[in-house]
Amino acid sequence: MELTGDPIVIGLQIAVTGVAVVFLALVLVMLTLTLLNTLERVVLRRSTPTPTPAAEPAPAPAESDELSPDLIAILTAAAAEMLAQPVRVTRIRYFNRPPPGTWSQQGRLTIMASRPVRRR
Repeated sequence: MELTGDPIVIGLQIAVTGVAVVFLALVLVMLTLTLLNTLERVVLRRSTPTPTPAAEPAPAPAESDELSPDLIAILTAAAAEMLAQPVRVTRIRYFNRPPPGTWSQQGRLTIMASRPVRRR
């Protein structure tokens, strides 16, 4: 194809053709993503079982100062294994966790990643 004629008209034709091709590609990507999202919703709706009402709700943790000896033993063993030294649990405090993806979680991950992993 030979391009002859006014250079401005030729430039406009090339620009319009390029913009049309880009927008067509974007529309195809949008339609593909919409289709995948719809398929995902359908598959998840089929695969998730419908929740059945529980006979009784799970008991909430007691807000008392008394903890079971089993829980204290488990926490002590976990801390001793992690720190590789004898540990004595003197106080246990419950914290409300912030929602995931916050700066505090990222800070904890950075600290945990900086510690060496002990191999056996």
